[in-house]
Amino acid sequence: MTEFTSTDELLDLLRERNPRFDPRSYSFVLEALNSVFHSLGEKRHITGAELAEGVRQVAMERFGPLARTVLEHWGIHSTRDVGSVFFCPG
Repeated sequence: MTEFTSTDELLDLLRERNPRFDPRSYSFVLEALNSVFHSLGEKRHITGAELAEGVRQVAMERFGPLARTVLEHWGIHSTRDVGSVFFCPG
């Protein structure tokens, strides 16, 4: 398993492996992932549904009624795309 010394290294690798998404989508999904972990209050595996809900919540907080438009502009059209941002084939 690869170890990263910084978040930037991880994001650079993800962008390189799967360039179909706007670079901002990677940082955004990571922000949503951190939000989910913070809200749980415990360290554990999260489900795809929990991550998708976290993305929805953070998008609504940051972009309001334009959330869907922003995510689609970044290439995120579905929950499958949310998963593909981080769990892309490489």
